[in-house]
Amino acid sequence: MDKIKFVETDLDELTESSRALLEKYLGRTIADADPLFLFLKAILNIIIQQRTLIDELANQNLLY
Repeated sequence: MDKIKFVETDLDELTESSRALLEKYLGRTIADADPLFLFLKAILNIIIQQRTLIDELANQNLLY
């Protein structure tokens, strides 16, 4: 049986959506080497780790 996904844990998808939101908010494009983008990627790595833990714990609570 496949695991149920309770939260999104795809780093690339979250990075692209967060980048688009930040660019819209700032009104400018963000380069890959921009310190703001590098900081965003560092924060997103922490968020992905938390989401992965949430997903694992939620799956442990299911009765199969």
